[in-house]
Amino acid sequence: MANLGLHLSISTDLKRKIGMWLLLVAVGCTGSGQTMLFAILPPLARDLGLKEFQVGTIFTLSAIVFTLAGPWCGRKSDQYGRRPFILLGMAGFVLSTFAFAGLLEYGILGGLHGVTLYIVLMLVRSVSGLFSAASASASTAYIADRTPLDQRASGMAKYAAAYGLGTVLGPASAGYLSVFGAVMPLFIMAAIGAITFALLGYFLVEETPPKAQKESPRMKISDNRIFRLLGFNLLSGCAISIPVQIIGFYIIDAFNMSPDDAQKAVGTALTASAISSLAGQIILIQKLKLPPSRLMAIGPLGLVIGNSFISASSTFEMLLVGMFITGLGSGLLMPGTIAAISMRISPTEQGSASGLAIAAGAIGFIFSPVFAFGLYNIHTMGPFIFVGALGAIMMLPFWRAQKIDNISQSPPPIV
Repeated sequence: MANLGLHLSISTDLKRKIGMWLLLVAVGCTGSGQTMLFAILPPLARDLGLKEFQVGTIFTLSAIVFTLAGPWCGRKSDQYGRRPFILLGMAGFVLSTFAFAGLLEYGILGGLHGVTLYIVLMLVRSVSGLFSAASASASTAYIADRTPLDQRASGMAKYAAAYGLGTVLGPASAGYLSVFGAVMPLFIMAAIGAITFALLGYFLVEETPPKAQKESPRMKISDNRIFRLLGFNLLSGCAISIPVQIIGFYIIDAFNMSPDDAQKAVGTALTASAISSLAGQIILIQKLKLPPSRLMAIGPLGLVIGNSFISASSTFEMLLVGMFITGLGSGLLMPGTIAAISMRISPTEQGSASGLAIAAGAIGFIFSPVFAFGLYNIHTMGPFIFVGALGAIMMLPFWRAQKIDNISQSPPPIV
């Protein structure tokens, strides 16, 4: 009987470990699907009758829905557990990715065009934003629940690294798989997501939901513990999203590429950014174990230097250098800030805080198309100069005036 109990215990531990790795795979899928769209949609947009601003607003509406839903989903995951919201979000990712790919393919074939296509793409992306809010807020809280405070930055870095690896594979896949059709990478990603969802449903363990059947406290944005950190995350979202949203159009216009060549070039540029982001998360966070405050100081410096290179680029190679440095800085911002927020609040508030943190970053995606495409119409270098200026503002000590690396409690992680 004792041996049977040991066997069950070992099996449960193994299942828990597999479930955590599958969660990171799911996070990588969402990152890959996002950057695939950044690589695929701009080169197709003009042929589909879509203007630059319309492409930006497709992502903006999704970010608005994501922002509004994130805090609510995070708070409810405190009450009912992380697992249901993670699975719901993954199912939504699969369905919305498949639908978006199908609509693009239908548009290429001439079935939809212009305003009609624009409207239905916006609707599908808004649904995607709703489900993404559920999975993102619950996933970060799930990791925070199961990570000791002295390893919190490392835990969040694993989340960011998984997302970052997905952003590496996304544009690379979009470029190399485009020989089978411009939209084929999205169909493949939807299929991979479906397999991941099925495995996650079996292996993801949550034996002790955070506060089952009890309403978690509603955190306020003005909460003094996290107010500045939320502001920093808002600026981070804006600074991170502008280069990836505008770079496709810039490459087409600056280097006079055809749509096919542009899709491969955009994929290369986004891949360079994502690789450096992933490298920074592995080396600076996992290996050197830099604390959140240090990550929040180094990240903006990468934005300043990287966007200076892009602004001064006269060759595609110089642009790649700028995207590489920008990606390095961008990759440190999210894990540093979310870890700092997580370390400053109690275990019963993890879901609410994660939702607010994710929403703050998403607000940057809402505002970024307005700034990015408005500045781009004035001058093609305008968006990159603006991001460099944001990075300089984020380097100010104001954002790190609080002792964000210090924590007053060390609760045991949830299993």
